[in-house]
Amino acid sequence: MKITTAIKQARETIGTLAPFGDGFIYLTYAKHGTYQSTPADYWQAMASRSQALINECMFAMGREPVQYNGGRWTDYI
Repeated sequence: MKITTAIKQARETIGTLAPFGDGFIYLTYAKHGTYQSTPADYWQAMASRSQALINECMFAMGREPVQYNGGRWTDYI
């Protein structure tokens, strides 16, 4: 799978951040349902979402995920 196709698929699968209680969450849209992330402060939720996007891309391309350490998540693909 091409990188651009994997990125598009990841963006369709992993939702954007949304306020939830005192923190933020994102949704993951899977074949078997929709899953909600654990509520966290903004920066932790953003890092968690970035890692989820990386994992989704790498899985789609048949590669091993890498650890997100900050910056643009697309730089890790």
